Formats: sequence, C-alpha cells, structure tokens
Amino acid sequence: PLGGLEYGLVEIIGRLAAEGVDVLSFGGSFGVEVTTTANPAQDVRQALAELRSVGIFDEGNYRFKKKFGPVEVPLYLCQPAADRTDALDLIMMIANAPESGAAAGTPAAATPATPVAPATPATPAAPATGREAMLLRAGHNPVLLDHTEVELDLLTDSWFERTDSFVTDRMAALATQVADPGGAPVALPGWLPLPHASWTASGRSAELRLCRSWPGRRGVVLHNDLFPTWQFALAEAGLRAVRIPREDDAPTADAPATGDGRLAGLAALLDEHGDAVSFVCLELSTNAAGGLPLSLAALRATARTLRERGVPLVLDATRVVDNALAVAEAQDADLWRTVRDLLDTADA
Repeated sequence: PLGGLEYGLVEIIGRLAAEGVDVLSFGGSFGVEVTTTANPAQDVRQALAELRSVGIFDEGNYRFKKKFGPVEVPLYLCQPAADRTDALDLIMMIANAPESGAAAGTPAAATPATPVAPATPATPAAPATGREAMLLRAGHNPVLLDHTEVELDLLTDSWFERTDSFVTDRMAALATQVADPGGAPVALPGWLPLPHASWTASGRSAELRLCRSWPGRRGVVLHNDLFPTWQFALAEAGLRAVRIPREDDAPTADAPATGDGRLAGLAALLDEHGDAVSFVCLELSTNAAGGLPLSLAALRATARTLRERGVPLVLDATRVVDNALAVAEAQDADLWRTVRDLLDTADA
C-alpha cells in the first residue's frame, strides 16, 4: 500500500526473524556523533559539525533508522597524532571509493581489430505497456506517477493523507468512536495522571484542538523541535513557534545521550519573551533529534521552573513509552510507573 516504507521494513524484519536470521544491518550513518572518547580530535569534530550545518551528513538518515530501535555500533576514526589525513579527504574517500578491479598494471598488448559486420536494421519496438507505459508517461520519474498507479510505495512513510479505503475507513471509524461519548472508557488508565481526556482520531487532530481551544494569551510557544504538523496548528491559532536552541546532546563517557541539553537554553528564552510566552511544548523522545529521551529529573526541574513563572507545560507524548523505556532501563524502574511519572510533569 502507499505509505508502506515503515510497514515494508517491519514486514522484512518480521520475515527475517521467522527465518531464523539474527542480524539485519541498516548500514552506516556517517557524520553523526553518537558517543565520545577520552581524547577526541577536536578539529575533526568541528569539521563534521560544519558539514552538518550546511546540510552535508545531516541526521535525517540516522533519525529514520532510530525509529526501529536498532543496536548502535559506533564506528571510530583512529589516527596518529601527527601527519593525519584531513577529515574532508577521508569523507571524499568514503564517498568515491575506487572500484574493485581497476588497479593500475602493465598495459595489455594491442590486438588487431576484428572487422565489424554490417549493422542489422532495427526492428521497431513494441508499444510500451503496463508499468513501462506508466513510467513513459511520467518521463521515467516515479515521483510523478499518480498514487493509484503505484502498487508498492517504499518512498512515502505517512499514511495519514492517503485516500485509500483502508485509511479512510479506519479514520471514519475512529471519528465515529470519538463522537460517541458512550464509547469512551469510563475511567482513564492508571498510567495517565491528568484529570481530563479528549478523544481524537489522530495526533494532528489533537494538536489542532488544543491550539484552537487554548484559553490563555496567543503569543509565543517555546519548543524542542516539535513534529512539523504542530507548526500549522500553532500558526492557525495565532500562536508563534520559537525553537529552543539546540545544545550539545552528545553522550559523554559517564552518561548516555539525552535531549536534556536542549532544556539548558529555555531559561534565557523565558527571560527574553517574558509575558508573551503562552506555553512551553516539549516532545518526548524527540523525533527530530533521533529519538533522544528527556530524563525524568530534567523534566521535573523544567516543570518546577515553569510553574514558578506561571507558564504551562504541554507534552507531546506520542513517544512517551519510548522515552519511559530509556529512563526505566537507566534507573531499573517500572516502565508504566515511569510513563506516569513523565506525564505527571505536564499541565496538558
């Protein structure tokens, strides 16, 4: 079906597991810093940071792979202290590796040319049919094909906007369920500490509903790289999104990577915008940061700071279980208790 990239990968993983395959490699993601050493080469780190800043070796590929929870195996660049190869030269060597079998050698002796037989007149090609005809009409650019002509789409990773029946039927069923007050659970689940819940058919619908009904001032919303659909919901409701500057989220020798570094820049923005701040919205296990979790301690400290200033905290908890799993494993805590503790820091 359309939007089948993630679906296709999950199916592939499932089939390989059923066949007894232990390992599936997603390949390397170069230029992304996932760990560190006691003696990192600062010039190489700076070179990679500059390349990332101009869109070379960005983290998109790495973030996509992180969705599937792979085991990360760092690739270290080990060089002598002196006479090191420039980082850019190493990158170009990776990108343009020489083809095997092209090694230089002694030129072969010339052989006499074989006389060329007269060309046979070409037979007119049969008219293109089926897939060939579709590609021909689209100028051999699959992106220009109508979605109804694509049997298996491994490019699009979102099903929400598709018009296929399996999507529209499901959305209609969810909308009907949401519209029926009697269909909602009588009691909220134990892991949800908030006193009220509003049922919607999708995360996008929830974002729109919250922004449209926000009771406070329509000013600035500080955030940690929310999912793009938030931008439209905020703008439509007259709210202005301001991203919290990203600090160094890289892991250290003593601690795993988290998204806590982003929160360090929050206080300065609160001072800068003052009473214009409507609320702060934080996404757990931020998709745009490769799924980096927020620690419970950092989230609680942020919630305390915001309440002292009278600023509500809104959590995008789409990936709350992923975030809770990282926190629970680090603290040897119960998963669903951790889910509740994370959500308990939020006003909405």
